Amino acid sequence: MHWALTSIKGGNRFGLKAGILSTFLLGATFLFIQINEYAHIGFAPHDSAQGSIFYGLTGLHGAHVFIGLTLLAMVTVRSFRGHYSPEEHRGVEVPGIYWHFVDVMWIIVYSTNLRAVAVALPVLNPLRSEAGGVPLLIYVVVTVVLIVAVVLLGPRDL
Repeated sequence: MHWALTSIKGGNRFGLKAGILSTFLLGATFLFIQINEYAHIGFAPHDSAQGSIFYGLTGLHGAHVFIGLTLLAMVTVRSFRGHYSPEEHRGVEVPGIYWHFVDVMWIIVYSTNLRAVAVALPVLNPLRSEAGGVPLLIYVVVTVVLIVAVVLLGPRDL
């Protein structure tokens, strides 16, 4: 998202399109993984208080991701139609602010929710390799490294 906004401010339409499309595809992938997780997780909201908290928080976050994807879809279509310029880029900036809010909330939801559920369901503990949680931990570490790299390198170096 940052890449797209910085690109259009500099007049780079390709960077805008690539950044918006990448953000949309990553968000859609996240939502697909969340839905797949719901289908295979093995517990329901009515099973325990932790299950209710898990589904409530992740479901609310998923709803925000869906809203963000809707906004990004509109921005993507408009960017491919050439509606944005260095002077007129607010249509990219406002959904970008919302998307960053969703990103920050994911970190909060993940760090608080997974820990609470892991107490009741040790299979979700990301530090236990026998529970299959290590791939989830690797996913989080890779995501954080990519975010830090994009922030430090900036869109000019990508």
